[in-house]
Amino acid sequence: MNMETGEALTPDQVAAKLKIAKATVYELIKRGELPGYRVGKKVRVDSGDVDRYIRRSRPGPLDASYVQPVSSPSFPLGAFVICGQDAALDILTQHIRQLHPEFYPLRSHLGSYNGAFALYQGQVTAASLHLWDAGTNTYNLPFLPHILPGRPVHLYHIARRRVGWYVQKGNPKKVAGWETLTRSDLTLINREPGSGMRVLLDQRIALSGRMHTRVSGYQNTASTHLAAAAAVAQGKADFGLGNEKAALQVSGVDFLFLEWEDYDLAVLSDYKETPEVQALVRALSAPEFKAELEALGGYDLKRCGTLQKST
Repeated sequence: MNMETGEALTPDQVAAKLKIAKATVYELIKRGELPGYRVGKKVRVDSGDVDRYIRRSRPGPLDASYVQPVSSPSFPLGAFVICGQDAALDILTQHIRQLHPEFYPLRSHLGSYNGAFALYQGQVTAASLHLWDAGTNTYNLPFLPHILPGRPVHLYHIARRRVGWYVQKGNPKKVAGWETLTRSDLTLINREPGSGMRVLLDQRIALSGRMHTRVSGYQNTASTHLAAAAAVAQGKADFGLGNEKAALQVSGVDFLFLEWEDYDLAVLSDYKETPEVQALVRALSAPEFKAELEALGGYDLKRCGTLQKST
């Protein structure tokens, strides 16, 4: 039982303490990353829970109690579960519910590698991927035979996203391109093992010729894009890697664009004709879904809903 309690904070107070937008506070509560509760019609967050969230976000070894092991499913067997961290998947889930009220898809927020493993284990229905392969300079397809051996996969494109460095406002440390990884005067905030950003960063470090252990802060991890951006905003790291959307939600952070990444959704081909997967594909291709993502900004949606390849 959690006995560390404190003052009841409003979403505005939480936003000020974390240096993020109030809407982001509601998103963190919705995703289960920050516990919240209602007092009448008002949302409140215990200050002790905010302090724990800050501890998880700051540079330091990843809190093992915060990581959900993929071997321990949190959903009933056979549940309709969409896995991934991007807000696009929350919107997709809502559109599925609107188009097909007979279904109630659930959300898991595992990163790409762990999400694909959960797909292999039958714990989720669909898993988002943004895994860069240095050998082919392509995303996702090279990983499928290794993470999902012997399991044919249908891979649907969601969007391309902008990836870059989170840096403090004004970029006082003059962070630049990938060569930043060779600098010894900067401290990194890393992402958790299994996330797409961690896979990309590990390969970029290897290409730079530097040992991972020589990158200051490499062992310090944040479990989400927002947490990584917040660590930089709070001065606990000089730079971190993530997508542009999170930078727009955190005050005190600038975003330095590096490259585009492919963000795809994988389902096992054996189940592509099931009513749940068919509902997912229809929602993914719906003009209303694309219009809502377009309104958010930061996505290239030219190929949204297209089948990339079946393996």
